Amino acid sequence: MRQPFSAVVRSGTIAQARYDALHVFHRMYDGATVEDLPARVPRFNAQYLDFGRSEVIWTEPKRILSRLHETPAYAAEWQSAMMAAYTEESARIGGATGVEVTSLAPVALPSRGGFRIATIGCELRWV
Repeated sequence: MRQPFSAVVRSGTIAQARYDALHVFHRMYDGATVEDLPARVPRFNAQYLDFGRSEVIWTEPKRILSRLHETPAYAAEWQSAMMAAYTEESARIGGATGVEVTSLAPVALPSRGGFRIATIGCELRWV
């Protein structure tokens, strides 16, 4: 594809978020606004992920911090790119404009069961 890894993940994830909003998770998106993300994202992640803990908090009006704790470190690059793109598109689907998402650098955690784990996250802002 001659594109950076993050660009491929981003375009595929945005397409998946749009599909999910219309089909797989239409009930979750139906009538939801960007302000509903902090309550809905952890429930959504629990359907996809059988590891870690999802956390979404308001840091100020129109600014949300989303983190996934205890993700496998070997998947952090993919997971971070996917998380940022899905969060960004979900915000747009929820009516946000002027959306900006910044991926946070992964934070290494103590190994568990011989596997390196990390916390990944992104910050969502809109106008």
